[in-house]
Amino acid sequence: MKTSPLLERLAKDSRDLCVTISFNTHRTHPDSQQDAIALKNYVSEAKQRVLAKKDKREAASILEQLDKLPEQINVRENKESLHIFLSDDTHEIFRSDWDTNQEGVHVSNSFAVRPLVKQLSRKVHYRIMVLSQSGVNLYDAENGTIIEEIKEHGFPFGENPFYVNNQPRASDAGHVDDLLREYLNRVDKGLNAVYNSRDKIPTVVISVADNYRLLLEVADNPAIYWGDTALDYNNSAEHHLADQAWTFVNAHQENQDEQVVAELRESVGQGKVITDLQEIYQAALDGRAARLVIQEDFVQPASFEGERNLKLEESGKGVGVIDDITSVIAYEVLSKGGTCYFAKTISDAELSPIALQVRY
Repeated sequence: MKTSPLLERLAKDSRDLCVTISFNTHRTHPDSQQDAIALKNYVSEAKQRVLAKKDKREAASILEQLDKLPEQINVRENKESLHIFLSDDTHEIFRSDWDTNQEGVHVSNSFAVRPLVKQLSRKVHYRIMVLSQSGVNLYDAENGTIIEEIKEHGFPFGENPFYVNNQPRASDAGHVDDLLREYLNRVDKGLNAVYNSRDKIPTVVISVADNYRLLLEVADNPAIYWGDTALDYNNSAEHHLADQAWTFVNAHQENQDEQVVAELRESVGQGKVITDLQEIYQAALDGRAARLVIQEDFVQPASFEGERNLKLEESGKGVGVIDDITSVIAYEVLSKGGTCYFAKTISDAELSPIALQVRY
């Protein structure tokens, strides 16, 4: 996995005062108005933290940037979380598709770049099918954003052409369902064609429950359907559909966590998993890291003793202390061709809260 230019620049930025502000936000208005209040509170906290390390004259540039933040940030553009990186020469605002477990202010001699690592390492690509008898639309999506509407293999489908033209049979529920199945069968075949001709990724269906049930009954390959969420005809704009599907995707990430942990267990038997933080850091420096797995709520302050040794600290306060050493480790893993995965929970106590699968 490659690092982004922003991540690379921030990870290599080391100076006396680096300020990172991270907090969870809201995608929609009016909930996003809460973000404006939260931002002002975090700015106030950041100024106090900065002045605890530097006098007002030395920190003048950063204090000025902090004062201007509430006016510069449009909260209606927020996603799942907001991350701000400030130093004398740096002013970056980053909106992430993922929430953060490290809400707060970080002030040290490096930036807390873990949100950028998480954004790079946890991209979820899927499709959204909006299914109703009045028509069917299909979209490619990634991390809560619709990338494009798919217009091939029958999509978008028009209104269901099968209807009861025999009045006595209109009250026959079985016959009505059979006609709907014929329509859904065509939709399913169209989706299978897209699945086989493009990326083989799952589809979230936005539909009324009965339509989804009948769709699964006629599906050639039910496994391509991730699941369904209820169709709200009053909120059918693309951005509402994207948010609704993303809520579904987020709620189903635990299954992926279990799969990653299971793969780690297999590597334990091969002697290719390290759980000691010191050894993990050194393996990352040496380019041995294949996959780093971190529990999202795990944070470890640390300082350096020489170039290869860590000293674990109780808090992020103090000269030369990094608020979260996992940010540094994650960057080393990514920059040397490894991957990172942030799990909500690591169910295996022997692998929690951090484990590294090594190449050799």
